[in-house]
Amino acid sequence: MEFNSNGTSPCRIDFMSGERFFMIWRDFKKQVKRSLTDFFEIPGDVLLNLPKIVLVGNLKVFIENHRGVLEYSPETIRIKLAEGELCVTGEELMLRSIITDEVCIEGKINGLSFCNTLP
Repeated sequence: MEFNSNGTSPCRIDFMSGERFFMIWRDFKKQVKRSLTDFFEIPGDVLLNLPKIVLVGNLKVFIENHRGVLEYSPETIRIKLAEGELCVTGEELMLRSIITDEVCIEGKINGLSFCNTLP
């Protein structure tokens, strides 16, 4: 341990990095939101920005709380979510409608999967 000439140790303050602080703050906000949704019995998709996905058979899917379309082809449609993405795979897929808060996809849907989702 180092000491100054007067016999005291120098004061050293460690600040956490901005990225680490952001991660801790983000996790804290999530915990508070989850506690509030549990306490007030509010649906998670309202307060937590979770996607609401309604699948009608294997012919149509509605996705609410999306952040845009990342990829579009007749076999694959990738939708950006608040955390990660939703991949819709199938045949003859088409975007039936796209509005600010909802996407409707039609075609023969073979699968839905979450990709690049943060824990």
